[in-house]
Amino acid sequence: MTTDIHFQSWLLRKSPLWLEPYLRLMRLDRPVGITLIALPALWGLVATDASLPPFSLFLIFMAGAFLMRSAGCVINDLIDHNLDQQVTRTKQRPLASKELSSLQGWGCMGVLLGLALILLLHLNFETQLLGVIAVVLTSFYPFMKRFTYWPQAFLGLAMNWGILMAETALKGTISLKGILLFLVGIAWTLFYDTLYAHQDKEDDLKIGLKSSALKLGHHTKPFLAGIIILQSLCLITYYLAAYSLSWRFIIFSVLALSSLLYSLWKTNIESPDSCLKAFKQSQFFGWFLLIALV
Repeated sequence: MTTDIHFQSWLLRKSPLWLEPYLRLMRLDRPVGITLIALPALWGLVATDASLPPFSLFLIFMAGAFLMRSAGCVINDLIDHNLDQQVTRTKQRPLASKELSSLQGWGCMGVLLGLALILLLHLNFETQLLGVIAVVLTSFYPFMKRFTYWPQAFLGLAMNWGILMAETALKGTISLKGILLFLVGIAWTLFYDTLYAHQDKEDDLKIGLKSSALKLGHHTKPFLAGIIILQSLCLITYYLAAYSLSWRFIIFSVLALSSLLYSLWKTNIESPDSCLKAFKQSQFFGWFLLIALV
């Protein structure tokens, strides 16, 4: 793998030349990241009540997932562009390659966060407060790999914060069920991003960055198997706390967990391509769990 940019993406090929580097800066050539943020928010929206929430909330949270994932990528590149220049997979990113200036990056981030603020103003105060915290978490994440071997766990907080925001948007508070889903989401992110981090472990060693992939090494698979067990326990507790759930919850929860087990079994952590494939396939867990919760 020489770059993580999909230059042949339909969106990049059809976009105006001036816009194309901004789309790459926001990783819109790889929309899987939007899905990985949107799905936890959807879990929170559909799991809080017997009836579905207003359609307007779905629109707000899906637009928010798009904007926050895009803004998160820009923030990450603004902070890491000097490091990205030293990593094979990331050195062609627009800020690392100097295709865009830092000023242009800050401008892009300002527009994205401004639009996210407009969405946030349509929600209640509790959700607005959590939204501010979400921006703080997103901003701090790039620094975590400099100080801890567990930036993937911290990323789990940011990626799954939408669960808590969705619940407060509907009820003004956070329940035990919301916390359990939040824990499941954090474990999910730790799972897929640890496999993703194995792509960069050689470069990370050279430039002094930390990751769970480097910390775990050949213990990665046993550890991630334990993560799946933790998720299972959280989902069992969720089922007991929401005793009215149907057989659909059990069936699709089992399918969700099985998809992670299968991915873990098939992944060769020494192969960047295999790790990237596992990362992309991890979204099946999110979709199965969404069906279970509806």
